[in-house]
Amino acid sequence: MRHQVHAEDPAVRSLLSQVQARKSLPPAPVRKAIRVASGASVAAVAAACGVYEMTVARWENGERTPRGEHLEKYVEVLKLLQES
Repeated sequence: MRHQVHAEDPAVRSLLSQVQARKSLPPAPVRKAIRVASGASVAAVAAACGVYEMTVARWENGERTPRGEHLEKYVEVLKLLQES
């Protein structure tokens, strides 16, 4: 018996949200440029994303890539910084 997938399913919504966030994540050098242009500190971005400053630094230098809920928060923070 096949299990049907529905867009209303919380797991499917979460998956789609992750995929969209991954597609929206700029390349590492652009991430840093966005933050610097906005005047935001690494500490402020880290606090907004709920991670350590070193984590944001690693995301900005391409050493690491955000995942899960941190990915979604980081993409949203970058978007807001660009709009400010």
